Amino acid sequence: MIKLRKRPPVPPELLLPKVSKRKKYLEQIINNANYPSSKDFTPYWRGPVKTAIWGHHRGKCCYCERKRDNNRESDVEHFRPKTEIKDAGKPGYWWLAYEWKNYLFACKTCNEDHKITHFPLLPHGQRSTGERTSLADEHPILINPIDENPEDFIEYSWFTIGKNGLLVKMNGTDPDGRGEQTITIAGLNRTPLMRERATRIRRMDLIIEMVKIGQKHPDLSVADLARDMIQDLTSGGSKFAGFHRAYFRAAGFDAYVSTN
Repeated sequence: MIKLRKRPPVPPELLLPKVSKRKKYLEQIINNANYPSSKDFTPYWRGPVKTAIWGHHRGKCCYCERKRDNNRESDVEHFRPKTEIKDAGKPGYWWLAYEWKNYLFACKTCNEDHKITHFPLLPHGQRSTGERTSLADEHPILINPIDENPEDFIEYSWFTIGKNGLLVKMNGTDPDGRGEQTITIAGLNRTPLMRERATRIRRMDLIIEMVKIGQKHPDLSVADLARDMIQDLTSGGSKFAGFHRAYFRAAGFDAYVSTN
């Protein structure tokens, strides 16, 4: 996970009268002492809205950082779940169902198989129960990559385990355990994902060797080429940019790492 760019303006499709009408319909359900089910939420977050959030995320899942097609194997993820809160056994944040600030782009594996409707809070957090209550006092455990920098909460380790070969694991680093719980909630240490991250190591090792050769032979342009390659692999649009950044920093090349 990496920090995402500032969210762009609200897509006009979310400002249409039909969206406001659906919000009022949901409010009527609540006023009648009921709670909306999934069928009550018309998915106005699809189409152009999904395309906008996909572009903002540079085509990557906000959790695992794999590239995903806008129309296949991907979802608009409601950061605060709209129908229910699995951890609390309570209704979800129905009033945020059409809020642009509540959307992230995620792959179906991270979203539908793992994160689902989890949204735990830190022990001192106060759960919001409606649009008239504050979200500021909630203190979620799950890291929001637009509002926070996941790299402040997560690091990586790599090792070999039997027939699985080389694996790259994500580890939480903060005392509140938010990094570790985010990793668990989104399933970011599932074996296929750890194995896929590990396939990047050989290429990064070769680039590091190129830099070292260039430092010994400054008349060659190989060092400049290697630095450009590091910039590319660690840019925000690169698959597994978070791991790439951690690996090059561990090798002593922090000065070449991109944060864009």
